Amino acid sequence: MTIAVKIRGIYATALTRYFLDQGVSVIDPSAAIQERFSGLGLPVRPDTPDVEITGIDDDNGVVLIGKDEWTLSSVLNLLRKGFLDAVCLKDGNRAHIEWPYDAKSTMDDLRHRIVPTLIGHHRLKIICPGSVDEQEAFLYRRPQDRKTLSSILQRRLVWETYYRGKSIAIDHLKTNGRLLSLTPGKLIEANAEERTLLIERSDFRAGGLYDGLNIPKLEGDYALTRIREGSWICAHQYFRETGDWIGTYYNINTGIECHPNKVRYVDLEIDVVQRPGEPFAVIDAPLLDEVLERGFVTKELKDRAESIAKSLAGEQGVCPGLSSFGNIDPLVGET
Repeated sequence: MTIAVKIRGIYATALTRYFLDQGVSVIDPSAAIQERFSGLGLPVRPDTPDVEITGIDDDNGVVLIGKDEWTLSSVLNLLRKGFLDAVCLKDGNRAHIEWPYDAKSTMDDLRHRIVPTLIGHHRLKIICPGSVDEQEAFLYRRPQDRKTLSSILQRRLVWETYYRGKSIAIDHLKTNGRLLSLTPGKLIEANAEERTLLIERSDFRAGGLYDGLNIPKLEGDYALTRIREGSWICAHQYFRETGDWIGTYYNINTGIECHPNKVRYVDLEIDVVQRPGEPFAVIDAPLLDEVLERGFVTKELKDRAESIAKSLAGEQGVCPGLSSFGNIDPLVGET
């Protein structure tokens, strides 16, 4: 039996292309989808779908409601096969899927097969949909300039908004859907070409221990958080007020997304730490096993996170994706 899905939201074009490639019927499409897929004759009758897919308020994912749990699971399995970093919360015949950085990039490519689409379309749509529409109007006329037009808009909407001292929040999303806001920081440096940020965080309360490092928190401590857009590693270097380094915590996560006022990723539980005079150590691996057992991540995503952690721990101080931080240019848009 062929499964039929109904899709709405900013991922509708990409998901329509994906499901058709997988042999899934797409019914009751919106007027825009009918036009874009006009040659395929999508059924426009308002039949009851087996699974209905809609957007969510922040556009970072979708909600799926199935006519039954089995049908929903079948659709979820198809999506997990095509989007490695997708994180899923399922409850009966209802599920929520978070689309991290790599999933959004895959969506961009799927959409581009149907209609001229900027690189970063789905991330930038969340920031300023009107600007994306305007730039893609140029792309229709100049499809050969996709990379250039994409880069121009990403600079304008993200990198040119940064200035020294700007407050940057860190959205640390757990695989169970809980959003943790880490201590925000002030932007020290940014590099639009390398897509890197250096953030100083200093509002730590004395008392207790730093997670994973098991080192006491003291008054005056600060951290330098090093970020590369798209990297699966977020590095936090901790220092005493005197400037003495006390340890580094490497968070393993889905690709980091940079926004004008924040960065966002999904935490993958497993991490790597390094303390003065000690080798790198992988920590919290059992927590990753647990989220796999609960169905939040796939085995493929678990294996990817473990591979990154083990590779980092064996690199003797070289952090993949962060090695060029010693050559950061002055801030774009510095004031």
